[in-house]
Amino acid sequence: ESFGATLGSREILGASTAAVTAIETLPASRNVIPDLARLVVDWRVLPGLLPDAAMEQLSTHLQQHVTLPTGITLA
Repeated sequence: ESFGATLGSREILGASTAAVTAIETLPASRNVIPDLARLVVDWRVLPGLLPDAAMEQLSTHLQQHVTLPTGITLA
């Protein structure tokens, strides 16, 4: 199940959408293995979804659908 399928929709506004729009790695050097990767998500939320609830919804989805290697964390 994709995250987008869980976001809901409204008759007039349409569906809420989420898309990764950037991937950043740090340190940003070509000859260094990065110790941090950051995804930027453009999330068109529907009225009534509070920021804390939105982050919890995304975090829960990732924890249920992404298996991380030992030593890698999701923050």
